[in-house]
Amino acid sequence: DASPVVVHRVPDAASGALLCGVLEGSGITAVLRSTTLPGYGLVPRDWSSTSWGEILVPAAAEEDARELIGEYLAALASGGPVRDEEVE
Repeated sequence: DASPVVVHRVPDAASGALLCGVLEGSGITAVLRSTTLPGYGLVPRDWSSTSWGEILVPAAAEEDARELIGEYLAALASGGPVRDEEVE
């Protein structure tokens, strides 16, 4: 199945771009998709959306992408600078 899968939901565009960069830096193709309606500001495209957007990756990369995002967010939560070698 070549359909992309959602691996993480993000609160804003900046967070999404940052996490997509982390994935792409590790060789995983990632797409940031807004959950809002184009041209309507912050109006969600459906009422079940609770985040600004979603990060999608190829299904084959789902497990690796979730692991990388988890490691990156854990490194951020521990405080201090986050270096590439801490996320690989």
